[in-house]
Amino acid sequence: MIYQEHALALALVAAVGFSLLYAGALLTRRYLALSHIPGPRVAAWTDLWLFQKYQNPSLNPVNFYIDLHKQYGPVVRYGPQRVLFSDPAQVPVIYGTTKVFEKAPSYDVPVLKVNGKLTRSIATIRDEKLLSAIKRQVTTAFSAKSMHDYEHHVDLTIEAFLDVLHVKGPYLDLMPILSFFTFDTICRLAFSDTLNLMSNQSDMDNVLQAGRDRFVYWHKWFAIPKIEGLLFKNRFTPSSSNPSKLGELAKKRFEERLEKGGVGIHQDLLDRYFQAREKDPQTFSTTIIMGMTMSTIHAGSETTAHTLANTFWDLLKHPDVYRRLKEEIRNAGFSSPPMEAEVRKVPFIEACIKESTRLHNLLNDPFERVVPPEGATIAGTWIPGGTIVGINTAVLGRDTTLYGENADQYVPDRWLSGTPQQHAAMERSNFAFSQGKRNCLGLHMAWTEMLKLLPAILNEFDIELADPNAELQTTVATMIFVKDLPVMATPRRR
Repeated sequence: MIYQEHALALALVAAVGFSLLYAGALLTRRYLALSHIPGPRVAAWTDLWLFQKYQNPSLNPVNFYIDLHKQYGPVVRYGPQRVLFSDPAQVPVIYGTTKVFEKAPSYDVPVLKVNGKLTRSIATIRDEKLLSAIKRQVTTAFSAKSMHDYEHHVDLTIEAFLDVLHVKGPYLDLMPILSFFTFDTICRLAFSDTLNLMSNQSDMDNVLQAGRDRFVYWHKWFAIPKIEGLLFKNRFTPSSSNPSKLGELAKKRFEERLEKGGVGIHQDLLDRYFQAREKDPQTFSTTIIMGMTMSTIHAGSETTAHTLANTFWDLLKHPDVYRRLKEEIRNAGFSSPPMEAEVRKVPFIEACIKESTRLHNLLNDPFERVVPPEGATIAGTWIPGGTIVGINTAVLGRDTTLYGENADQYVPDRWLSGTPQQHAAMERSNFAFSQGKRNCLGLHMAWTEMLKLLPAILNEFDIELADPNAELQTTVATMIFVKDLPVMATPRRR
């Protein structure tokens, strides 16, 4: 009996010892694989270093990653299997359309568990084959040409926006009104209906706040997605079974379309999804269609609203640029609301928005990708297969080799001058709507909204900051949110 207990104890000790040796060997192997790349010493051994940094509410990720490059150079190891680059020339390598690097596990964090199932959006799909199958059927629905079919939806919310400024002005907070505008607009584009946030001037059912909370959650767990999955997405954790008001509306519109045959009822995204369902029912399940609809609304509304807020901020802080923009808009003789085709003839409008997207990096965590199994040479550095890589988008936006010595300044004219090659390099380095195969499907929608709303406002109102000496206040998560934008909106004297 004693002998058996002794043998059992020895076996247990041997098993524990072997496990520790194996874990140690694994850690050492991971460490050595990237030991030629500089970075914080602790980060080379554990992702908990990055996780701990992200728990600091005062951390500004933009400055954090910029400082890493200042200390360690253009190639930095920021985790056991994480490498960050700052060279603009590496954008086509990491985010290319031919040799595709798949999205990293950090994109698993924002995936929701609904009715026991993990429901992915277009942004969080990591299966490239599934993504390709979806894009084959719906890419044309998001094209610039298709926006002509949807433009009347945008006009309706622009008219509502201008009415609100007339009623609430002259002193008002522009930020929530921009959020209500973009949310209602994308709801109309998605399924020809809306929650009427604009007319109610309220975040009904906290749909906007719920989306922002998701970005905060993503940022918090960004560094350790596998642990997040074990804790909150295992078979024993509860999932949401009560849809939001937006979810209820989307489900209702989906079921109504289904009863009426699905296709040809409205000119909107849901109609395009039903067309895709007819061609490829296996790919376009109800879960996929609902996930695409909801993600288009949540992600598209916030990025567009805060890009517009940053653009207004930059314009109001640069009176000469603002004065010129107003003159060009008011001399153009636009329709009311302006048609996108008209606005495209005044390129300075787009240049002002692009310059703001360059300086204000909305999505500030690295756009992480996984190196293919065969490995890759990036910026002259050998990176083994399976390594997570990304580019510091904040550094790209201020790269002096791309934008000149005045890269920290707001100069919209830089987008209207220079060679075609310079323009192409600048466009590749602008991650406002991501890059490569995974660039934002709603890119043209966002541009249509912004290009139409900005001149519509400045054609009817003179906008000033309520406090010219104020600083821009933001909330930092995976996305940087503008807290408020107090302005004075005075109807223009004709």
